[in-house]
Amino acid sequence: MSRDTRAYLSIQNAMMGGAKPNSPNPNERWGKRQAMQYLAKNSNVNGISATFVSSGMFKNNVPMAFGFRFGHPQVPEAPLRPFIQPGTFGAPTNIAGFLVTITRSIDAKTGPVVDTVGLAEGEAMPTCELLARQITIAVTVIPVDPSADALPWTIEVTAAPVDSIDCDSLTEINGWVIAQIPNPFISGYRTLVSGIVDDDPLVTAVQLITENPRRKQFSVMNVGTIPVAIGFGPPYQYSLTPGKPFFPSWGTTALGSFPFATLILPPVTGGIYSRYESPIDGFAGEVWAIAKPGLSPAIGVLNVMEGSQSVL
Repeated sequence: MSRDTRAYLSIQNAMMGGAKPNSPNPNERWGKRQAMQYLAKNSNVNGISATFVSSGMFKNNVPMAFGFRFGHPQVPEAPLRPFIQPGTFGAPTNIAGFLVTITRSIDAKTGPVVDTVGLAEGEAMPTCELLARQITIAVTVIPVDPSADALPWTIEVTAAPVDSIDCDSLTEINGWVIAQIPNPFISGYRTLVSGIVDDDPLVTAVQLITENPRRKQFSVMNVGTIPVAIGFGPPYQYSLTPGKPFFPSWGTTALGSFPFATLILPPVTGGIYSRYESPIDGFAGEVWAIAKPGLSPAIGVLNVMEGSQSVL
């Protein structure tokens, strides 16, 4: 039995027992999975909403943990992921945005506390725990065109009381931020050109993220149709051994394109995207990328995210 399971059973016995005052109904909703679909004929123009979690009321505040997983509206058979897949928002799906509303009780005389979080493509929920006596989590999906139907989007939300909480998630004020990309690039996305095999990799190398000592985590997702090499560290590092390519690189000689980088992100296959998510408090240096050479005029496209702790 896991530590969290034992903690849950202990809390349940202490606060949810039938003989305890204000004991909640054990059938209260602690999560569900639902396909949310905006329909023009019977939905509000402001979107379609659903309540996924509506917990019972505890006597005291306890750590409440919750998790989100998202499907892919254009690929219903794809597995649910903890982040929103690129291609979810926009004209193909008629989904303009996503909003999470967390309502929690912290004191009988204070009244409800409401937190609202909006997520973009490629983003995961920036926090997973809050202190509360009772918690309700609702989700709203907003259409691009209120006069047209949207594709069904499967979302899963679960919650449970646990026995501990990360204090940083209560005090940190900086949440996930989209990397600032200068025009003409779309904010959050970087475009990479596929050079020739024998070209100097510094010609086509693109800096994704600058060095940031305050970084908590970053993620890079390949949303293009060609492979991309990701390098941790400055791109001017190279081997003095003859025939060895620069770093990071796919290779610089006519012997062939061979990967020489921290990692390789394959292209989109069947609507599934390859993604690297760094460990919490992991690498804080600069990150570079190079598209696989020899594939011109194909263009590599990456979704880049950098952030820290909770926005709540």
